[in-house]
Amino acid sequence: SSNVFWNALSPLTHKQVLYQLSGTLKVDPLLLAAIVRSESGFDPFAESSKGALGLMQLMPPTALAMAHELKVNYQDRDDLYTQDINLTLGAYYFSKQLRSFNGDLVLALAAYNAGPTKVRSWGIDPWGQDQDALIEALPVPETRAYVRQVLTSYRLFKRLQSIKRFLNGDPQL
Repeated sequence: SSNVFWNALSPLTHKQVLYQLSGTLKVDPLLLAAIVRSESGFDPFAESSKGALGLMQLMPPTALAMAHELKVNYQDRDDLYTQDINLTLGAYYFSKQLRSFNGDLVLALAAYNAGPTKVRSWGIDPWGQDQDALIEALPVPETRAYVRQVLTSYRLFKRLQSIKRFLNGDPQL
C-alpha cells in the first residue's frame, strides 16, 4: 500500500500536511521531509541546545514572524510542538529562503541552518557551480554537513518513491 513508503519515511504520517504545503509553497514534500529528518529525526518534541523547537527546529522569534506573515494562529512557543503549525511555519520559512536565494537548494538549506544574513555575508556565487562545489564553498563545517545530510536524505526519499511507484505499477515514474 502507499502508506508503506511514508511509514518507512517517518514514524508519523505528515503526508497530508507535507503535500498540502508543497502545493501551496511549490516545495517538494520529499525535500521538506528530508529537512525534518535532519532537523528533528521526526520527533515533534525535539529541542536543540540553542532553543529551536519541534519537527523543523524553529526558533520562537522566527516562528512568530512567519506566523504573522501567514496569519497563522500562534500563541507561544508551545505551539511549535503542534506538528501542523511547526511544519507550516517551517516549510514557509524554507520556501522564503529558496526564493531569496533564487531557487538554489544548497544556499537555501545553508540559510535554513545558519541564517540568511550569515549565508549572504559569505558572498558565495552559485552561478555555474555544481552542488558539490557549492557545498565545499560553505565555510562552516556544521552547515556543510547539514546541507550534505539533507540532500542525501532527499535523494534517498526520491529513490524510495520511484521504487514504490514501480512496485505499484505506477506509470508516472
